[in-house]
Amino acid sequence: MIFSRDYSRAILNLKQEETSSSDGYGIFGRVVIEIKGGRGEIMLYAKGIEAGASGNLYFICRKGDKLIPLKAVLVNINEGAAAVKWRFNPDNILGSGLKIEDVCVIVLINRDGEPILSAFCGKPVKWKREGLFSSVAVKAVSGESIKTGETEKESKEEVLKAETEALKVKEPEKEVKADIKTEIKAEKETEAKAELDERVIKFTEVVNRFQKDLDELRYYAYMEKTEREEEAAEQALDFNIDYIFAKRPVYDFRECRGDFREIGLNDLCLIDGCMYKYANNPTVRAAYRKYKHLLLGRNGAELLFCIPDKNRELKEAELLGFTDFKEIDNNFGYRIMKITKEKNSNENPKEKLDGRGA
Repeated sequence: MIFSRDYSRAILNLKQEETSSSDGYGIFGRVVIEIKGGRGEIMLYAKGIEAGASGNLYFICRKGDKLIPLKAVLVNINEGAAAVKWRFNPDNILGSGLKIEDVCVIVLINRDGEPILSAFCGKPVKWKREGLFSSVAVKAVSGESIKTGETEKESKEEVLKAETEALKVKEPEKEVKADIKTEIKAEKETEAKAELDERVIKFTEVVNRFQKDLDELRYYAYMEKTEREEEAAEQALDFNIDYIFAKRPVYDFRECRGDFREIGLNDLCLIDGCMYKYANNPTVRAAYRKYKHLLLGRNGAELLFCIPDKNRELKEAELLGFTDFKEIDNNFGYRIMKITKEKNSNENPKEKLDGRGA
């Protein structure tokens, strides 16, 4: 685990060891390691320890293939709760020459040398070895230290600070509890913020997807409108029937004289100023829905409007003016109506809409 010397903070959960004795409900706690301005501080709080127990806090450091236990500070246990706050040099713990990055396990042991709680600083390691705590490299309480460049005076000052902090039980306990509550509150706020961010992201995705679909609809609607406008422009916005006979498919209607074209409902408005009404007529629409086409024929100056019918099912066709019927095959044929153009049929429809027509 790497710590910045400007500011770093790590929260580790303590795990109860098998050899430890609890008050019956289990032992639990946390360790907070904080580095600020090149100085380190460790705060420990645990609850559920057997009444009357006492212990020591150890840093187990890795140096090559060796594990070196550093006896950090004495921990007083009061009414089953352990609390301690201890400052140290993160670049030279207790004058050992070992850094905070060398610490792999933090352990709380009892007076018999048995581990009560432990927490890994990074990846788990196999640290339980017989006699590990019998040859302690640094003993903070007794004042013994390994000289690695620091003076004996500096080592004694570290020991004195450790003993002073170990004697302060009640006050640090309150501080550690407050820190743990602050950390829990911060974690909850972080989780709530992450959940809110996730909801915002999902909502944004939905909005973007909806916007994309809407843009596609607008695009195709614009294309369709453009095609209609081009078609109208090509017709010069009049009732030029030659356009239909030039653009629509030819229909071979041998049973009837003239030139016939397959048309749709929208083409009716291009024939004559009065033909648009048939586009909404139920009889005409029923024929178009069933057979997918209508016919427009031209025989000299005469115009013929035809709707497909079988077995003369369209009973109202004769009332509309479809008086003739030409059978093609097996009772299928076309009902035919002669179109009588209105006097104003050659007027420009745009002028009609604008009120500028005669």
